[in-house]
Amino acid sequence: MVAEHLLQSYGAVRKQIGKGELLYQEGDSPCFYYQIVAGLIRVNNYSEGGKETIQGIYKQNESLGVAALLGNFPISANAIAETDTELICLGKRGFLRLLADRADVSNHLLKELSKRMHFDAMLLKEMKSSTAEKQVLTLLNLLKKNAGKDGDYQVDITRQTIGNFIGLRVETVIRILRKLERDGKVRICERK
Repeated sequence: MVAEHLLQSYGAVRKQIGKGELLYQEGDSPCFYYQIVAGLIRVNNYSEGGKETIQGIYKQNESLGVAALLGNFPISANAIAETDTELICLGKRGFLRLLADRADVSNHLLKELSKRMHFDAMLLKEMKSSTAEKQVLTLLNLLKKNAGKDGDYQVDITRQTIGNFIGLRVETVIRILRKLERDGKVRICERK
């Protein structure tokens, strides 16, 4: 997370979007660095047949738009508010000036991008070579690891979202989670 006062000193402003609103869509030109103050943003793509693939779900203090801004290429996914969301938005010119002026901010954002790339690489590896059960377990473990949690970890996404992350039908995810619960690998409490 970049301190809000620092972002504001480079021209950032706050923005509110409602649940279901589109922040940006695939193919747009990158214009802003976004940092979430409150709420959730789902980043996804749709196949030609309309099937959703989730690229990530971002929460408070996480950022969006960094890769496209740095690479100066069109945005590669859609960003949709899962809840009413408040963001800090910093224009491209201010963002690039901030990175040039502050090596600590640049290093922080590079580490965050690296973590996301690692997450994506690990998930892709499992999707290509593992059983559906192993794919679900890998996703849950990666989510837990990224949250920095030891011990119990409550997954705050739906079974449908789990399926959309790894390309499985929700019915398959439900069946797998029940089996994992019977095997003692996950615990389901009040449908979570």
